[in-house]
Amino acid sequence: MDIQELRQFIETSDFTPETKHKISVILAGKAVLDYDTYAGVKEVLQQELDNDFDEAGVGDLSDDPEAQALEDEYESNMEDINTKMQEDLNFVDQETKKLNEINTQVHAMSNETD
Repeated sequence: MDIQELRQFIETSDFTPETKHKISVILAGKAVLDYDTYAGVKEVLQQELDNDFDEAGVGDLSDDPEAQALEDEYESNMEDINTKMQEDLNFVDQETKKLNEINTQVHAMSNETD
């Protein structure tokens, strides 16, 4: 998931306006979804989930099989997002290295012609 996909997901979600605003502040001016940005968004979303559980009077669900299945699914989805984000970060890193190598070669050729 890239940063634009995350923005679209949040905009179309059922999260509260307050949560959407908090996330928009975190994402403001960001071009790439880096780990710190992702962690900040994740924290805001977790706060909303915790508030929803508190408001619903939901206590400890560690012994509830349905809740455990949902938590497992959530954790799996978060792991998928982590994996995709890491792949994106690796791709950006590789492309940056390639661009730096090309830049070095261009400078070397430029210096040879001077």
